[in-house]
Amino acid sequence: MTVRLLTRDEFIGAFNAPMKRIERDDSDELWEYVDSIVLSTLDIVALGDIERVYRDATGRYDHCLLWTDRDGRYLDIVWDVGSECVYGHHVVDLDAEHGALN
Repeated sequence: MTVRLLTRDEFIGAFNAPMKRIERDDSDELWEYVDSIVLSTLDIVALGDIERVYRDATGRYDHCLLWTDRDGRYLDIVWDVGSECVYGHHVVDLDAEHGALN
């Protein structure tokens, strides 16, 4: 399994608005991928469960947002729906992207 940190451009290319919140079953492959990530390279110490899952407007990618120990940051595992495999990952800082959350 290849672990792939997506560049900003690759991540934006997989983020086609409007995003739709969906329910999605966890897959063993997703968690195997997560277990393969070296968290210290992302300045993350701990991960939690999947908080939310969104599907992009094209229906090609699911974005699985995992809780992290860093305020406002989520680990986004991007799932390629058609290929049924992980496309890559990206750290999303919601505070920086959308202002402080209340």
